[in-house]
Parts: sequence; C-alpha cells; structure tokens
Amino acid sequence: MDALSITTRPKTWDEIVGQDRALRVLRGILRNGKFLPRGIILEGPHGVGKTSTSYDLAKAMLCTGSDPLGCGKCPSCLVFDEHPDAHPDFRELDAASHSGVDAARKLMEEAHEFPSLGKTRVTVIDEVQRLSRDAWDVYLKPLERRGVPCVFIFATTDAAKIPGTIKSRCGTIRYARVAFDVVVGLLVSLAVKTDLDYEMDGLRLIARMSKGHIRDALVLL
Repeated sequence: MDALSITTRPKTWDEIVGQDRALRVLRGILRNGKFLPRGIILEGPHGVGKTSTSYDLAKAMLCTGSDPLGCGKCPSCLVFDEHPDAHPDFRELDAASHSGVDAARKLMEEAHEFPSLGKTRVTVIDEVQRLSRDAWDVYLKPLERRGVPCVFIFATTDAAKIPGTIKSRCGTIRYARVAFDVVVGLLVSLAVKTDLDYEMDGLRLIARMSKGHIRDALVLL
C-alpha cells in the first residue's frame, strides 16, 4: 500500500465527500457566472474539505475552456493539474505564517496584474482567522473595487474572527463534520483501491475516532 495515495488531496469535485450542500451551492455559482463574488469564505471544522474545495474552485475560475467547473483540457487546467504552484495566476498563502500587513501588500501588488494564462487571477488564503486587522484592511480594498482581475478564497475554522466588513463583501459557504457512515464508506473505498487488508470493526473505530474530520480519518488509516 502506498500511504501517499490515501492522504493525497482530492483533485476533482467528485472526490470531496460529505459536503453535498456546499458543493451544490458552489457549482451553482460557477455555472451561473453572473453572480460570482470577488471573495468567497469557506468556513467549518478542520479536515473536512475546505482547502481541497478551494483548489477545485481556483481551477474552475482559472479555466479558459467552456466548462464552468473546469474543462481539464485548456492550458490553464493542464498546468494547474500538473502543479498548482506553477500556475502564474494562482497564489496560495497560509495566514498562520503570513499574517502581517507586508505579506498582504505583496499579494495585492500581484492581484492588480491581469492574468497571463487563466481567465482571472485566484488567491487562496488558508487559516484566515490568523490574519491581523491591518492585513484585513489591505484585502478589503480589492473586494470593494470593480475591475480588479482577482478572486479571493478565504478558508477558516473560525469565521467569527473575520471582520464584518469582509464578510459583507463575500459569499460564505459553510462546511460540517462528515457523517459517520460516509467516513466509513470512504475508508472502505480507499482500502479496496490500495489493496489494504482491513476489518470493518477497525474502519468503524477509525471513523469514530476521527469525529467527522476526513483528514484525521485518512491519517489514522
């Protein structure tokens, strides 16, 4: 068994489990297109699919093909699938280690540049509850202005720490802990896929210990 094949982040919408409502809303927003907010907040417990979803969202927003959910064939999608960090119009920032105003200003310099490969520029910021108030003030400006060629995706486990001025300018999607039976089903599927010998009692124990956090269940598996 290759442990990496179990813990690798999902690469398609269908691989994100237990968040049907959140994904249905996001897909609807992408398919409509007209009401795509400049900022999207993904909030909920750790390890339930927020960051994985942010990657799928980014790929779809960057896509220059005809599929609003990401065609997987255009130059933008191909580069993103190969290595997201290599995409010139995609940025990811961990607010836990880049919480200050200097990091925010550096991102803003890039956010005002027009995309070179994708349809727009996309910036994903994880653990945004760690951002300083001064950093939030920097991010507020592009959310207010029209014509900024960048979409921001904010992921957080504590939305209460996001300023109200930011929330009022973003769409918020809530994530929940994943149901026990769904976690068990995912563990069975992965065990079969990776030729792992397993006992159902063991997988159920892992599902109970994970308490609805998919990432914790995968690490335990």
